[in-house]
Amino acid sequence: LLGLALDAANAAKEVKAAIDAIRGTP
Repeated sequence: LLGLALDAANAAKEVKAAIDAIRGTP
């Protein structure tokens, strides 16, 4: 269960990073 939570957190970080990169925001 903890591993799934960490995977979800990492996925959320990757999604946020991708969105920030597309929007050109820091």
